[in-house]
Formats: sequence, C-alpha cells, structure tokens
Amino acid sequence: MANSGLAALRYTLRRLALLVLSAVIFYAVGMRGILMWAAAFLVSGAVALVWLKRDRDEMSAGIAGKISKVNQKFDKSSSKEDVD
Repeated sequence: MANSGLAALRYTLRRLALLVLSAVIFYAVGMRGILMWAAAFLVSGAVALVWLKRDRDEMSAGIAGKISKVNQKFDKSSSKEDVD
C-alpha cells in the first residue's frame, strides 16, 4: 500500500514541479495571465509524457494492483452470499 501511494505522490509532485517550472519560464520571457498558465499546462503535459513515463507506469501498476485486490475480495464475498 505504501509503495503505490508513494509512487502516486512522487508522480504528482514531479508533475506539479514541471507545471511550476514551465510557468516560471513563460513568466520570465514575458508571458502573463491565462495565456501563461495555458502554455505551462500544455508544455508540462507534453514533457511529462516523455520524462515521467516510468513514474506513471509505477503508479498505474500500483493502482491496478489495489483494484485487483478489491475485486478479488468482492468476488469472494459475493460467492459466499451465493452459497448461503
């Protein structure tokens, strides 16, 4: 549990760092307001697709594992109800 949560936290913090860094760079070149944030979201998203692939894969594997465990518990309890 801690591993998948840590992977999600790490991905989220790195993604936010990319967004802030992009915004700072656009601010430094003179962009302001909604245009700056829109460009920062687009650029940080594109960069995250490439640079954060490993983190994203780790996070999604952890989430898929948790969902699988919940589904197994649900199926087990559902089969017990069928027997009773």
